[in-house]
Amino acid sequence: MKYRALKPLAAALLLASSASYAASPFDEMVVFGDSLSDSGQFPDAGGPIHPTLGVPASGLRFTNRLDGAGSATDLVGVQRLSAKLGLGYLAASTPYLPSPVTGYPAGTNYAVGGYTSAQIKASITDADGSVVFNPAAGPAKVRDGYLAEFGEARASTLYYVNGGGNDVLGITNPADPNNAVNIVTAANTLVEGINALDAAGAQYIMVSNLPDVGRTPAGIGSGAQPLWTPLSALYNDTLYAGLRNSDANVIPVDARGLVEEIIASPAEFGFVADANVLRGTCYDGSGGSCLENPQYGMQQASNGDPTKLLFNDGVHPTAMAQQIVADYMFSLIRAPQEVGQLPVLGASLVDGDMHQTRQQMQANLAAKKLDAGSWQIFVRGNGTEFEAKEAYAASEIDGSGALLGLQYGVSEQWSIGLGLSSQQADLGFVDSASSYEGSSQAINLFTGFVSGNHWFNASIHYGKQDYENLNRVVPLGISQRVESGETSGDSIGVSAEYGYNVSPHSNWEYGPKLELATRTINVDGYAEAGGQTTSLTYGDQTHKSNTADLGLFIHWRALADQLVVTSEWGIRSQLTGKDHQLQMQSQTLDLNPYELPAYQQDKGENWYGNISASYYLSDAAAITASWQRESGDLMQDQWAIGASLAF
Repeated sequence: MKYRALKPLAAALLLASSASYAASPFDEMVVFGDSLSDSGQFPDAGGPIHPTLGVPASGLRFTNRLDGAGSATDLVGVQRLSAKLGLGYLAASTPYLPSPVTGYPAGTNYAVGGYTSAQIKASITDADGSVVFNPAAGPAKVRDGYLAEFGEARASTLYYVNGGGNDVLGITNPADPNNAVNIVTAANTLVEGINALDAAGAQYIMVSNLPDVGRTPAGIGSGAQPLWTPLSALYNDTLYAGLRNSDANVIPVDARGLVEEIIASPAEFGFVADANVLRGTCYDGSGGSCLENPQYGMQQASNGDPTKLLFNDGVHPTAMAQQIVADYMFSLIRAPQEVGQLPVLGASLVDGDMHQTRQQMQANLAAKKLDAGSWQIFVRGNGTEFEAKEAYAASEIDGSGALLGLQYGVSEQWSIGLGLSSQQADLGFVDSASSYEGSSQAINLFTGFVSGNHWFNASIHYGKQDYENLNRVVPLGISQRVESGETSGDSIGVSAEYGYNVSPHSNWEYGPKLELATRTINVDGYAEAGGQTTSLTYGDQTHKSNTADLGLFIHWRALADQLVVTSEWGIRSQLTGKDHQLQMQSQTLDLNPYELPAYQQDKGENWYGNISASYYLSDAAAITASWQRESGDLMQDQWAIGASLAF
């Protein structure tokens, strides 16, 4: 099979356009690292030549070539992540090739092939700290380190840091007593760079650990595995110790663990099934750093097939492996955007309860048929459709439920009631196969009072929610995982509604109304059951909503009061909307919890309206149908049918 792929520019545009996510929580991505993340600082002498300038047409990325020998190199993982986040092409910070050649100005990827941890830190903190040098390409390209140039880190930027590979590869003498000291120093130096970003204002710092350098084609082929494997582990242990003592909000990337999971089940990811072949061979053996795979290597017929191999050369992954890592990193950012909407799912359950209680109260107010000393029993069944359009992850909720209530007329002006509600709903996402289910059992106490032209309704809600079959789908290249869990929570809500009847008539009333409502949705934290690198543990969540509604009500009675129609229209203002964060923790790395953006709670005004019609079969028995819509940053439709009987 001949391996074909898009050229770098087209590939980047395709990746960017294929991400249909509602909104990225970040406006920029900045990368510091080594060859695993290098976007193309050096000219790619082995790739295509610019047709008019006679120089390499693109920068060198340390992964497989797109179409065999002589073609350009493919995108690395951080570039793929940037595209998935909707941030576009992640260009090299200090490239040899100018923008007229590459088509891109100097960018925000400071990673450079060959960098040690000390050089990575310098690219973060030092004047003239970003140095790219290739003797064959001319004098070194020099740029100030990121903080030296800009003075601060931005809270809206995602920072990414990796390192350590070249520190380990640089150690070749097993007898040198300074080997362990040098590795510890290197890891601590990387932590210093991470802490410098934190001190300068960075809110989100993604940090990758170091894969096992010894168990690569270079390590196995050279016999250095017994030296490099323990040094790789020492680097990570030192890195972890430094991060646990850091105040930085670090999003850990367990690249080492992910590689081991791939090798444990290579066929699942489309790779050759033999783990020893996967570790010991590569796609491009032309540089002499590895044993080229005899079936899928670049020198085979039709340029082989790098999608079957984990390693491009002795230590660098193929583009397929880079894609898997990028998908994994994206899943870490995407996870809170999905799980962070569990309180939204809970809110839809509560709304299904409170809206139906409110509409039944309005129907009773308009009908004027509940006499002092009499009882009314009622039942309502409802359906709900909900869309969160402006959240970080656009979502849809479909729900249904039932409300059983009992109301008593204390006097001609005053009534009290009790309602029991059961609701269920499913949460899904426009651009994801993930699915989450919720159910709620609730109790409502409500009251209504009329005095002359004034009327007043109020209700108190308390509910318990269960969240089950929480299935978060994680694509990993051609494969995918489902991370599952379950949890529970509770809710409390209070609403008070006042209306003034401007002009009472025998069969209709109208006037302004004002409603104030508050609700709190609590969702308990939980751990996904997978126990893998993609599995996460989530903290508790609380979603508070305080709203003020200003609108118009209309009550109309016809057919000798057999038909009663009520309607309300107005503007609902969210008084306490905010952007929510979710605390999470890796299950495979013993590191501190961290936070990421979860859900953008509506902060503005929504239009809403409802209409309800009750037909009285007698003075005691009625059937009811109602519909309600709310439109703005969120869209919600709810409909219901019901019946009531007075006695």
